[in-house]
Amino acid sequence: SETKAYNLSTTDKKITFKIWDQGKEDGDIISLFANKTALLKNHVVKKKKEKVVFNLIEGENKIILRADGVGKYPPNTALLELKSKDSALQFKYSLKNFISSLDEILFLL
Repeated sequence: SETKAYNLSTTDKKITFKIWDQGKEDGDIISLFANKTALLKNHVVKKKKEKVVFNLIEGENKIILRADGVGKYPPNTALLELKSKDSALQFKYSLKNFISSLDEILFLL
């Protein structure tokens, strides 16, 4: 498995996630966790954007996006967009096989 860490900062008290399949809708599966809380678990990614809003805590916030399956046509082509009032970022997420991979994003307030 592979872990990628991103250190980001925001002055906002909440973050908005949008997740969708940027490739062919083929059953890609992801899980999204924020501070050990499952926001989406074993979620089948669709072309339509799924929106999740999370209230940040003071200090470090740990956000984890995990690919749980690559669907019918590998790789996993889920796209994650993170938005706060002062920034917007997109992370492309690809898997070459069925081994779970992990993208880890840390927010510091």
